[in-house]
Amino acid sequence: TKTGADELLLMSASTYAGSLDVREGLVTTTRADALGTPRSVNLGTGAKLQLGGDSAIGSLSGDSSSMLNSAGGTALAVGGSNLDSVYAGTIAGNGLLKKTGNGTLELAGNTTLPSITEVDSGTLKVSGTMSGGVIVQAGGIISGSGTIANTLIVANAGTLAGGSGRTLTATTIALMPHANVNVALGSPGTGNTALFRAATGLTLGGVLNITD
Repeated sequence: TKTGADELLLMSASTYAGSLDVREGLVTTTRADALGTPRSVNLGTGAKLQLGGDSAIGSLSGDSSSMLNSAGGTALAVGGSNLDSVYAGTIAGNGLLKKTGNGTLELAGNTTLPSITEVDSGTLKVSGTMSGGVIVQAGGIISGSGTIANTLIVANAGTLAGGSGRTLTATTIALMPHANVNVALGSPGTGNTALFRAATGLTLGGVLNITD
């Protein structure tokens, strides 16, 4: 647990695999293995995590005023613990984000990473806004009610999931020939809401699976 407003600088290799709770202040890493492989990371009110090297964390959660900053060229993999989590803060910088594991990562805040976010496995639920594009690989799922202000690509065997009463918006949506589109229509009261919205372009492909 990190408390206090000061900065904690991690400069050496670490094998830490427990939970990291940054309640206050700033934690900064300067190399790829300095954070270890924590089972979970939680960022409290106003807390900040600055990554200076490739990192893998089991799950990510945080307050809406928290920030995760990823340096250019740095890859962050989230989800290895297979847990569901919600991160309501900001993800900034010029790094790369990868969703791994079988759980659901909900991004409820503002993600300003310019690079493409990869959904390799599990579910990425977008309820906030994302500046960069998203690619959903085979076995991955994208869902939510937020906005991807860029291109959403669903690769072969990837899944775009929609639920009644919520709309996932992207600038363009491209569905590869063997992509999956899973939709749950729900009740008539919520059925008048569009499930997906492509602002400027749509490439259709794949298989449509409907449940009620």
